[in-house]
Amino acid sequence: MAAPAPAGGMLWGDGFEIETVINTRIAAAGLTITEVPSVERLRMFGDTNLRTFADGARVLRTLLAERRRAAATGPARTPTPAPGRTHGAWARRHRAYAP
Repeated sequence: MAAPAPAGGMLWGDGFEIETVINTRIAAAGLTITEVPSVERLRMFGDTNLRTFADGARVLRTLLAERRRAAATGPARTPTPAPGRTHGAWARRHRAYAP
């Protein structure tokens, strides 16, 4: 089921640039990003849908849009700890909440 695009323009996530949006917002929030290894196998059927320059331009446009959005909304807020999570690894990552 496809969601209709909003009246103001495209719906984020209608292309693979959603990965760029997610990663930039997580990084701006000061959260930790961890890479998880995966195995890519050879494609059995069909051809790639990747269009190198067009898709790269979309990602670059997304990065610029995220930069403008961050500048317009001000600095990212430091995340608040969940109840009972004020010590340990979370607090070490977010020193403002360490005892």
